[in-house]
Amino acid sequence: MWIRWRDRWRDTLDGKQFLPGNYEHYHACHYHSRACMAIRYDERNCHGQSSIHNARMAGKFGQLPRKQTEEKYKAFMLWKFGQAVLDELDASAKETYPRSIADWIDLARELYGRCMGFSKTLTAERLSQVYRRLAEKKTLELILERITNEQP
Repeated sequence: MWIRWRDRWRDTLDGKQFLPGNYEHYHACHYHSRACMAIRYDERNCHGQSSIHNARMAGKFGQLPRKQTEEKYKAFMLWKFGQAVLDELDASAKETYPRSIADWIDLARELYGRCMGFSKTLTAERLSQVYRRLAEKKTLELILERITNEQP
């Protein structure tokens, strides 16, 4: 959610503007997969993209569109951050980082806090939707309960 607001609901690859709250067509896409826990929440690894670009990155339209989209994303990353940051992300993607419940709570509180200025109701609803889909449901339910009960 924070990435979408940070990027002002604009696709980083083609500049297309989306309406705030359009989670169906505007995704947060990761340069390295979300499975790389060491950099999953590194803001340099994630940018707003249309659902079409995100589907291409996932290989849903075949290998050629995937490769073209990945090359376009890499060119964007080089332009925005430079080779040194890409090398750092590549190295970090190979590391493992087990997160504790305290880590999840701190991270969720920080990201939730960044979004609070936009819409508390929309943010809480979106967090609930995300948490229902994730494997660590118990941990994330605890996070949602704790951060939504706190006054910013």
